Amino acid sequence: MQVSDSYKKYTNVVALIVIAATGLLYCLTLTPGMAWGGGDFASYVWNGQNLLAGKPLGEAPFIPNYETNTGVTIVPPMFPLALSAPIAVFGSNLEILKVYNVGILLVFLLLAYRFAVANAPSIALPFLLALAASPQLWAMRDALMSEYLFLALVMAALLAWDRLYGIDSDESRPYWFWLVLTSLCVCAAILTRVVGIALLPAVFCAGIWAERRLSRRTLTITLLA
Repeated sequence: MQVSDSYKKYTNVVALIVIAATGLLYCLTLTPGMAWGGGDFASYVWNGQNLLAGKPLGEAPFIPNYETNTGVTIVPPMFPLALSAPIAVFGSNLEILKVYNVGILLVFLLLAYRFAVANAPSIALPFLLALAASPQLWAMRDALMSEYLFLALVMAALLAWDRLYGIDSDESRPYWFWLVLTSLCVCAAILTRVVGIALLPAVFCAGIWAERRLSRRTLTITLLA
């Protein structure tokens, strides 16, 4: 379904307002500290510090409780790497790290809206509103977990894939740029959460479906990732 340029401009403005309001609401409702047993946040923060100090991942000053699967010391490296930037500037300030994580969520919402505009513009705004009102995303706002980063990377991979296969064409960038970007986003998603490995068969099958054959670029994306 085609939409007019005026409708696109209107929805873009509303989308930016929704994203900004979501970020403000999330930040205003953050609470100090962390709930005991609230997940692997300590491992993410400590491994972020390890990366800055040149220490190996998994080295932590606490004993994990493997019986309840809490307090694991080894986690996928991408989220600790993302946390290392604010840790380097502000230290291990949980409140600032939480705001930073909310910022990652806003990036996801922006990418998700852009993906919807490219594939189903008539429902892009309702799609964004549904995500912004998601109780699952809301429930994770106070926990320093990797889900927001994972969602942002998955959405970035989908957008790059769209450009690569011409669904959302962009001739301002060369073909190889979108190929490499898709592969990097898939790889980064896998390094954020192990479940991201599911992106490999998904991208492989989607490439075959898009071109009705097994092409060189589909093989290249899968091998690079």
